[in-house]
Amino acid sequence: MNLFSKRQAKIAGAILVAGALVASPAIAELIGDGALDGTPRVMLSGGSDTTYAAQVKLNTLYNEAPGCFQTVISGVATADFGKCLSGKTPTTPPALSDSVVNPQHDTVAELYPIGSGNGIKQLLDGGVTPGVPALSFARSSRALAAGNETKYLNSSAFAADGISWFHFTKVANKATVHAKLNTLTLAQLAGVYKGSIKSWNELMPDDNVLGVMNAYKDSNGKSIAVGKNNGNPETDPSKKYKTYVAIKVFMAQDGSGTRSTWDAGVKAGDSTYAAAAQVNDANGNCLNYCRIFENNAALIPAADAPTAFYYFSYGRYTQRNTDLKLAAAVYKPGAMVGNSTGQTNWADSLGQIAGTDVTPTTILNKTFPINRFLYLITKQNPAATVKNYVNFLCSASMDTAKGANGLALRPQIEAALKAEGFVPLTKGVDGGLDNNPAQSYCRTTVATG
Repeated sequence: MNLFSKRQAKIAGAILVAGALVASPAIAELIGDGALDGTPRVMLSGGSDTTYAAQVKLNTLYNEAPGCFQTVISGVATADFGKCLSGKTPTTPPALSDSVVNPQHDTVAELYPIGSGNGIKQLLDGGVTPGVPALSFARSSRALAAGNETKYLNSSAFAADGISWFHFTKVANKATVHAKLNTLTLAQLAGVYKGSIKSWNELMPDDNVLGVMNAYKDSNGKSIAVGKNNGNPETDPSKKYKTYVAIKVFMAQDGSGTRSTWDAGVKAGDSTYAAAAQVNDANGNCLNYCRIFENNAALIPAADAPTAFYYFSYGRYTQRNTDLKLAAAVYKPGAMVGNSTGQTNWADSLGQIAGTDVTPTTILNKTFPINRFLYLITKQNPAATVKNYVNFLCSASMDTAKGANGLALRPQIEAALKAEGFVPLTKGVDGGLDNNPAQSYCRTTVATG
């Protein structure tokens, strides 16, 4: 993002969040979506953490894309600052026509992540409920829910992602006892999150440490060695094993698209699955099923890390490892083991589900059990400025349309998504927001209301 774009984004955020600053009609005119009338506007997006960084990269391509020939900015403030010259389409350079990617040089700004569900709620309520800033569109890593969401909102799926279970394999230079565990079934994952599986021992019954059980005495006082299939009379699971390691379960915050997708995906392995309530001690400290902000294992306390169990977006996990510049040492995109927290002498991993790795290939062909689309959510009847941005994101016309660097935009859009670990969708026929079938890189659902 160039300096001008960054400045516009900051101004937009300040004006909309601190609503009292929207005092000037001239400023208010520039904020929000509207007509393609030659007046540059700032559109605001909010919601998902998973898609935040990718959306910022996409916005940079759009914000800097060629557009109309602007009015000359003199040293005297006028109401025409930055507007398009009316009826004057320059012939040189030919790329700067009134019908190109960003015709009136609109700018898209991203609010800090609050979660997909919360962003969707803000899109529905913003500008209507007092104190809720209006959004032009929302970021989401989950599909719209039946009800008001599908009735009043459209969704444009533009990329794919997977979610897998996460654990630390090394903490403070010491391997965790479950470091060798690399695959679990959906039923086992459901057991962890509904509370029927409480220990790492139960997930690794054949391990020569975690699988070794205590002996007990039967009703005649005879000592009997307990094997993993012999059962155990103790009701306290910590008494079943010589080396007992309880699982401390972590979950994403309420309103998280990653959490709702995980919940739905794990439920397929066990019909009795239900998201557990957080358990606190008398002082309010979390003991289990702890809520932390999605896709951020750095929020797991160091004392809990050796026994922690969590879940992670594949794209976000890839992004965190790449951003921490650890590729040369312990991580490369597509690998299962990395260090998403960046702490020295730590390591963590995304596990397999039912023997399948989470990779771009298994995500796109849906052989990985928990996969999802990433979405741009718009209102039922979006303004022309919003439609134009969706066109930039989805349309096959970007195969040849040029960006600010003079190169075709579609490869740059795909590179931005892949840089964040996500899988671009293949081109196909899609009706789009206007139900007009055309070649598109998105999959669109329109409001039913």
